[in-house]
Amino acid sequence: MERKLRTALAKMGFASDEVFLERTSTGKIGGHIVSRRFEGHTQEQRQDLVWNGLQDFLSAAELRRIVIILTMTPDEVADDLAA
Repeated sequence: MERKLRTALAKMGFASDEVFLERTSTGKIGGHIVSRRFEGHTQEQRQDLVWNGLQDFLSAAELRRIVIILTMTPDEVADDLAA
């Protein structure tokens, strides 16, 4: 499932170095994406971008195996690290 999710995100235009995923103890997948594509967008817009795109590549059952995908810009990550 992780490989299929990575492939879907790559087809959506997210570079592999922007995507960070891990498997939970129950076998589900969670993670985050750090991308400049999110600049100027609200969290709701970012989530819509990701989840609407994933619907084009993954089945409903596969989508239910994703627990969370956080969306951040590089500047937001830098700000968090500085704090």
